[in-house]
Amino acid sequence: MYSLVIKKKTIYTIATLILGICLLAAGCLILQGKLAKMGQPGKTIPQAGAGSQKTKAAGEPLILNTDQTETNSNNHGSNFFIEYRLDRERSNGRQIELLHEIIDNPSSSSQTRQQAQEKLLFLSEKLAREGELEHLISARGFRDSTVCLEENNKITIIVQSPSLSVQDEEGIRQLVTWGTGVEGQNIIILAKD
Repeated sequence: MYSLVIKKKTIYTIATLILGICLLAAGCLILQGKLAKMGQPGKTIPQAGAGSQKTKAAGEPLILNTDQTETNSNNHGSNFFIEYRLDRERSNGRQIELLHEIIDNPSSSSQTRQQAQEKLLFLSEKLAREGELEHLISARGFRDSTVCLEENNKITIIVQSPSLSVQDEEGIRQLVTWGTGVEGQNIIILAKD
């Protein structure tokens, strides 16, 4: 039987790499927020190297965004979905790390390792299915969504939309039922603006 030995240095390297990726993602979010602030009404784009404003035609300044409330609500909604995904990534990362520790621990019983491997397989399949469903919901024309598959065969879906029509809900429910086999009454669909 082949046993896998992971050195502490390797674990620290992997943890540092994950931390670096998280910091990079946080930096991108900060940059995105700064770019969104630049798009507030009344702000103009300066021409490179000149003190004058860039114009559309006949001396009219180019306005980046004319509807501040739409921008703010879209940013708020987008931030919710980004934060949700980051929290989900952190939680799943901790679970995966713990399961790998159990699997790799030579003092763990074979039954415990088997259960950890099954849980790891379930978690991997769950993550893949959630991502697939989120892409399918986006393909239906929704700006963003999150899908949470629960172990008790229930699904919660949050869709970025001011409201959902009965047809929209039914379409999402049919899509998710087709993709997972979960019955419609076990699917909760919420709208988040």
